[in-house]
Amino acid sequence: MRTTLGDLLADISVEKERILSLDGGEEQQVAAADLLRKSMFFIHKLLGVEVLQAALGSVDENDPEAVLKVAAARISIFAGLFYQIPEDAASPMKVVEEAAAISNGDAPQMFAKFSDTKVKDRVIRAKFRAHVWAAYLKASGMPAMQAERRVEDAFGYPWETIRKGWTRDVGAALDEVYRSFALNLAKVTGAAGRPNWEQAEIAHQRTIDTHATNDMLDWEIALRLDGQRFIRALNANAKRR
Repeated sequence: MRTTLGDLLADISVEKERILSLDGGEEQQVAAADLLRKSMFFIHKLLGVEVLQAALGSVDENDPEAVLKVAAARISIFAGLFYQIPEDAASPMKVVEEAAAISNGDAPQMFAKFSDTKVKDRVIRAKFRAHVWAAYLKASGMPAMQAERRVEDAFGYPWETIRKGWTRDVGAALDEVYRSFALNLAKVTGAAGRPNWEQAEIAHQRTIDTHATNDMLDWEIALRLDGQRFIRALNANAKRR
């Protein structure tokens, strides 16, 4: 994947024409969805992390009502992409309406539980995030063993377990196109950053020694949060057994 804005825009334009020449069906749908993901990366490069973070704002993860309201507000931003496209039952704005209704006390409809099957989707996706983080850190120049240790620390499992057992779990549950795109994007964004890992390691050790989160780097906080989400998903799944 090329990463300069000019190259990305040129690639998007060429791919758009190719997609429009297709006769519809699954091939066109898959290609269009992939192009939309690439276009999102173009927006990411154009606006930058700070602007995107400001647009999303923050939320208290311990306040379920606030989480739903903020989620609805965030999805509504991206729902504008589909302006003038006829809505159906799975349209982004339907998700916004569902989240808003639940946060205001209404019973879920779209998000209603379909059966008593013990679904481990959240656990699987959280496991996949461990692989995404490893790809990102290694692509950014962090030595492989150091990157794997950071993932171990965040997710609470040995790297061999993550590499072998979790790879099987993720491969069986998540779409290959989605996995490939997410991993490639992690590698591209990691390579684009390339921080000074010697300084980062010093800051990391200082954080461990002092338990001070204000010394942590942005990526380090995000990695820790993903690890915490995995533990919560794992515990929630265990309670349903």
